Amino acid sequence: AIRPDLLRPLQAIQELNRDKKAAQALGLFKDIDALTDANPMEVFTTERLRAVVYIAAGQPEPAGKALDKALQTERGTVPERLALMENLALIQYQAKAYAEAAQWAGRYLSMGGQRMQFRQLQAQSLYLAGQYKPAAELLQQLLQSDLDAQRRPDEISLRMLADSHQKFHDEAG
Repeated sequence: AIRPDLLRPLQAIQELNRDKKAAQALGLFKDIDALTDANPMEVFTTERLRAVVYIAAGQPEPAGKALDKALQTERGTVPERLALMENLALIQYQAKAYAEAAQWAGRYLSMGGQRMQFRQLQAQSLYLAGQYKPAAELLQQLLQSDLDAQRRPDEISLRMLADSHQKFHDEAG
């Protein structure tokens, strides 16, 4: 449950954000941050909203930190948590924090996420992070999946796979 003294500023922040006043909404978080003894559900709700407002303000880095903090509470439904992981993986990828993007894409998939584009995002992120062996293993799985489904593999994945093998000195790949 969320306390009324926290609920009022959260609602005000939502209204300001809805009215496209993200900068003002961000200013109200200092009132929330001044409150002590927030329970995990309050932290989850606050950080999720903070991320939304930061995204609206065009500030992806602090939005990613807020999403991470919300996910650390282990609160929310599975679909809510999956949506946060999707957004966090994409934010990390756009910020060129590729190792983190790969980690969140992997967590999304292992938690049951159904958007298979995140398997490709994970592979690309591993490759761009210089983690060539795990990238090659995942790209090989994606290639096999394409072949099994009689789909034509995309050229970028094939190039990343070949380059990954070469970079971790696996000439047999």
